[in-house]
Amino acid sequence: MKYWFQNDKQGFNNSLIEVCLNGIFPYIFFVFCLLAISDYAYGLTSLKLGESSGSSGSGFSVPIFFESNDGIAAVQVDIFYDPAIVAVGFLEKKTGAVNHSLNFQNIGNDNNLLRVVLHSDDLFSLRVGVLMEIPITLLDNVAESSRSLSLGGVVFSDIKGKNISAQLLPTVRLSNPGQGDIISATVESALTGVSFDTDGAITQVKFFANNETIGLSTQAPYTVVWQPAFVGKAIIMAVATDNNGIEAESEPIQVNVGIPGPYPDWHKDYFTEVERGTPSISGLLADPDNDGIPNLLEYAFYLHPRFHDREGFQFIEKYEEGGKNYLSITYQRPIEQYTPDINIKVGVTSDLKTWNYGNQFTKETETITEGIIKTVTVRDLTAIEDIKTRAMRVKIESD
Repeated sequence: MKYWFQNDKQGFNNSLIEVCLNGIFPYIFFVFCLLAISDYAYGLTSLKLGESSGSSGSGFSVPIFFESNDGIAAVQVDIFYDPAIVAVGFLEKKTGAVNHSLNFQNIGNDNNLLRVVLHSDDLFSLRVGVLMEIPITLLDNVAESSRSLSLGGVVFSDIKGKNISAQLLPTVRLSNPGQGDIISATVESALTGVSFDTDGAITQVKFFANNETIGLSTQAPYTVVWQPAFVGKAIIMAVATDNNGIEAESEPIQVNVGIPGPYPDWHKDYFTEVERGTPSISGLLADPDNDGIPNLLEYAFYLHPRFHDREGFQFIEKYEEGGKNYLSITYQRPIEQYTPDINIKVGVTSDLKTWNYGNQFTKETETITEGIIKTVTVRDLTAIEDIKTRAMRVKIESD
């Protein structure tokens, strides 16, 4: 049994192996083995076809995504297509497809059917990854929420030769809005999902914001209208359901609800009329969420003044360049067109009394813009090794 555990490729937990090999309590050996085999025998195998739509003349490879913990050792997949719409290239025999060691064994092609049979030489099984990629060239336009390929005749066998049933999952992604986009808090916005099924039809696409349902669409293009009841950050995702009741989730995206400035508009988004007349709540230096960040800084760094939220707030660290270390500071802010009434400057000092600003004292080393949010890193021009005391700070100037 020692040999079996050392050569197993299912990735059992090392602590289980150690207990099994100790042999101190033989009955524990059998308990752990039964648990491991139970997990192995009652897994889930699923297949999902990548997007195969586009304009006539475009050529690309369509992935087939595969996930399983059933110890799959052999696979047969039938890929159906219309030769008047798409030309399908032949897959070459190859070893080491992405993330697994299943090898192409036999490839057959008919006028509208490509059959691929794969097997594993060493009984290593795929857990998650791309099973294969299908090279295609579109001969006609194929709508975004449609497909030029479909799957069928899918057969899986495990390392014991037992057939394993599989789910053929639908595909869904958000096409609008995009990552980092602005969603207005005062007007309705359209959310659109692109979805198609691997072997059937999509019956509905449901949309969520921060895990709350915001709408459902049953026809392509799958679109709902949403007007947020809040301002700030929101995580948007879509869930597609096919005619077999099988669901699949899109990758989530983050959007920004409400335009952050100028300051009077931002002020109205977050505070009621009564609160705007109460300086202890809505004043520039007030801190209604008690996170140590006053309202002016919440605005400048695009934080939420009513929730304890320090994500994106400034932080200082050492920056190495040319064999020397420098103080650096990183912060997030909205792009300048949305906060035209503030100016952010980084200063340095050696005595905590005189602060120096400008390009002769600091320089920006990195600026990353995602949607309306800009992440800026600024470093000192004086190395830590060259001076006894050094400090940095961010200064906010408001019109």
